[in-house]
Amino acid sequence: MLFFRILGPLEIGAPGDAWQPNGGRQAILLSSLLVSDGHFMTTEALVDEIWGDSPPSGALNALQAQVSRLRRRLSSLSSGSVRLAALSGGYLLDIRSRDLDASVFTEGLERVRTKAAGGTLHSSEVADLLKLWRGPVLGGLTGGSVCAAATIRYEELRLHALEFRYECEIDEGGRPDIIAELKGLVAAHPYRERFLVQLVVALCRVGRQADALHACRRHRAVLLQDLGIDPSPTVRKLEHAILHQDPAMFRAR
Repeated sequence: MLFFRILGPLEIGAPGDAWQPNGGRQAILLSSLLVSDGHFMTTEALVDEIWGDSPPSGALNALQAQVSRLRRRLSSLSSGSVRLAALSGGYLLDIRSRDLDASVFTEGLERVRTKAAGGTLHSSEVADLLKLWRGPVLGGLTGGSVCAAATIRYEELRLHALEFRYECEIDEGGRPDIIAELKGLVAAHPYRERFLVQLVVALCRVGRQADALHACRRHRAVLLQDLGIDPSPTVRKLEHAILHQDPAMFRAR
């Protein structure tokens, strides 16, 4: 069977072989089907995704030609085991959830959430899940609204997974490079409070209270300058705990 990868450059893995569509309409067609609910899209939606506001004359025939090319490629890679079917009003890519890295990731993230709620999650489990990521979703492929929405959705899920990972790692005692990684995430996502909280706790755990307070105050300044709002009660309580030497801030749970 084939394994489809979209958490990074678009790629199809086959026994002893692999194919990476090099952009273009074939890549957008395959990507659109992979990220759509049930891997089905109407012909109209596919035309819009591939050609946008400038569809060719005879767009449906042009789409059929693209589908035929992709079908031949999939058949050659899978010996006919993967079906790209024409259904009423559209096309279906008939694959199992375990054959798509994004589905494996989202299902794994649900298990992570369940274990985290039960207090049984280990950072290594989240780290293994994050290994599915090889780069930006679809390698930064520019498609239409369907691909764009999927890129945003999966990136948000990746950030959730990172939050779970760092939460566990801090509770487990941390790693030497965890502070540097969290600083990068706070800089890249300045309004994402959970990374800021994790950075502050990690700094306190290694005795860097002054740096932890500076991170809180920098967060306050960014929110005020960019959004005109104050930090959340969570961040304010964090500052208070640092200033009053709350023992919980300085020991692993």
